Amino acid sequence: MIKRTNLLVIAILCLAATGCEQPPPPAAMINNLTDLPENVDELCYFFGYDVLTRPGEKIPLLVHLKSIRLDRTVAGITVEFRLDGKPIDAAVSNCDGDVQLHWTPPGAGIYKVTGHVISVATKFQSGLVNLPPARLLIAVLPKTTRITVVDLDSSLIADSMVRARIGRAKPTPDSAKVLREIAKESAIVYRTAWPAEMTSNTKDWLVATKYPDGPLLLSSLTPRRYDSKLYAPTSLQQLRLRFPHMTAGIAGCFEEIEEFRSCGMKGYWLLRRCRDKAALVQQNNQLRTLDDDQICPVNNWLQLGEILLESAP
Repeated sequence: MIKRTNLLVIAILCLAATGCEQPPPPAAMINNLTDLPENVDELCYFFGYDVLTRPGEKIPLLVHLKSIRLDRTVAGITVEFRLDGKPIDAAVSNCDGDVQLHWTPPGAGIYKVTGHVISVATKFQSGLVNLPPARLLIAVLPKTTRITVVDLDSSLIADSMVRARIGRAKPTPDSAKVLREIAKESAIVYRTAWPAEMTSNTKDWLVATKYPDGPLLLSSLTPRRYDSKLYAPTSLQQLRLRFPHMTAGIAGCFEEIEEFRSCGMKGYWLLRRCRDKAALVQQNNQLRTLDDDQICPVNNWLQLGEILLESAP
């Protein structure tokens, strides 16, 4: 007599042998998910990279197409970039799924550019024209602009990365309200170490929770992503050299605070309410190492806002 567990194993082996697979995860679990035609049976990410630059500089507008299954990319797709609904120009995706266009913004300001799939390489990719537009926020700021950098992962998200990935994370209490006040005195730049595939959901979340506009820069983005020497820097050290008045950084992670300090910025450290003894001991030990005024520990966003707004020129 065959046991029930053995029958289960046999059923799984039969599915593998016939090429059957588990159904794809529900759309709510995947960032910017779109189904392609049934004969393609593929899922795709489509997202854009924000840029922080100075007036008069030519920059790369970059969007990315990425297949989810088997990590296949989508090549030969034509994407049109638009500003306020008006076409800028179009470019074609390379073998890595990147679509890049060089563009010089008309002047200082915040520009919201979108990328739209307008044609495909084969009939099997026809469903891609139904993808929602990829969004890029281009912040063109004078060199003398006062800038506050916010580590999104550790200071704004009050939930786990899983909930953040599906766009359901709770914001840190009072963070949106205080950051809107700070934005009246300083430009806001968001940084994240999360995967690029989370970009669209993260931007949706920032808008839904009423955070002020600002470019979302990926700390993992490197010059290799670009097909030329034209590169929009995202590392703190590079940005600090280009914007000397980028003087304040907000984070809830001590390692991020130390990075701010190493770049000559003042770090505002949002202390965590530690739930376990080990984390509390570690935080207390880190507090004891503070020996200069480049790091300012704060208990919450309200306290942080009072300190930052008082120091505003």
